[in-house]
Amino acid sequence: DIGDRNPCSFRGNFLQHKQSTRLDPCTECVCSNGTTTCNIESCPSDAGCDPTEIVVIPEECCPQCPYNMYILDTHIVEDAPIDFTIGESKRVKFGLDMEIERKLTSRIVRGEDLWKLSTWISPNQDGSGPRYSSTDNVFGEKDAAKEYFKPQYPPWEWTKLRNTFRFRGGTCDDFKYFCVEFGQGDAPRPTYDLSFTMQAVHDEQERLIDCVPLGTCVGGKFLLNICNKQTEKKKREEES
Repeated sequence: DIGDRNPCSFRGNFLQHKQSTRLDPCTECVCSNGTTTCNIESCPSDAGCDPTEIVVIPEECCPQCPYNMYILDTHIVEDAPIDFTIGESKRVKFGLDMEIERKLTSRIVRGEDLWKLSTWISPNQDGSGPRYSSTDNVFGEKDAAKEYFKPQYPPWEWTKLRNTFRFRGGTCDDFKYFCVEFGQGDAPRPTYDLSFTMQAVHDEQERLIDCVPLGTCVGGKFLLNICNKQTEKKKREEES
């Protein structure tokens, strides 16, 4: 019971159990059952950018660099294949796991509306060709503001993403792959207005795209054959 825990007296102030206070941008102290423990953040010797690009921000412990994000690969994470019927709409849940080029990417990247994720259905494994049931951005506000922090990578991932697909305007041959494309938000607002760039390694845009096969499709010729067989069966039953 937290109520049974002892508070802390620290530098003339009282802290409740688990309450924290920040002494300076680099030092945070936490009360734990009568004992105050202070953690001091240390900055890496290499800021991660050219000295002329370093920005010192009073609220931050470490000098900041322009935000650079370099993507190696994009991976859709799905629990099960998506089965569907031509003409229906289906809401699906999936995840996203991003592979980052650590050496080129900044130590930390944060802000609002930094990222977007487009989805569509494609007849081709690489996502080329017509895009059926396309959505420009399935990320919500929280998803678009997901922070990258190099010491905690990997992973850098999203879970419980949702999107509604409409299987219309095509046949089973058109609806073969579920595809996504990761990208920079339309109006990114990086923290402290630092400069921000996001790109694929070597500018190879295919690194930002991933496609996975859809599940069983019912429709088109297959659905017509089922209907014909059911009609023939009913006719034979009536004749007998």
